Amino acid sequence: EFDPAIRASLPAERLSRVREELAGEAKRAFLDAPVTGSRLQDSVAGAMRQYLGSFPGIEMLEEFRDPRSAYSIDFLLRRRGESGQEDETESRWAVEVDGPAHYFKGVARRTPTGNTLLKRKHLAM
Repeated sequence: EFDPAIRASLPAERLSRVREELAGEAKRAFLDAPVTGSRLQDSVAGAMRQYLGSFPGIEMLEEFRDPRSAYSIDFLLRRRGESGQEDETESRWAVEVDGPAHYFKGVARRTPTGNTLLKRKHLAM
């Protein structure tokens, strides 16, 4: 939300346009941020590819960009129709590999970081 002094100095219509412009810039910056995996994620990818080889109707996409939230999902699994084309009733599963960087260090029990909790919440919506 804008500072009260800024809100008071701009007409409501202009404030609305500025808010939309800022949201657009923030989304572009989020989408342009580099996506990095980890050795753990690479290891999980190899195991999943090997396992999914037994299920030709399941496709695995790595670093899939969720169109709703713009988050990068480590793996998206989706069931394809018999023709190999995307099925209107396709089932989809998001798989996130949460290694040590997703949790606070030095805490007695595994406690997810704020970024991890926020991503989980957004993807669950």
